[in-house]
Amino acid sequence: MEKLPKHPHLGRQVPEAARDDVRELIFRHYRIIYVIKPNCVFIASIIHGSRDLSRQTTKPWEIE
Repeated sequence: MEKLPKHPHLGRQVPEAARDDVRELIFRHYRIIYVIKPNCVFIASIIHGSRDLSRQTTKPWEIE
């Protein structure tokens, strides 16, 4: 997490998102989903890895 401000593309693209600016890091059993903004990194959600985001109607990266 400490490296995100300088290296925002460190995480992988979120498979459920069709956008390059939505990324995630895996920490233990959790997905840390973040959105790359022009001057910052916005943490959109921290969720358990077993949750199925494809079934959610509102995705964490759509809430701002």
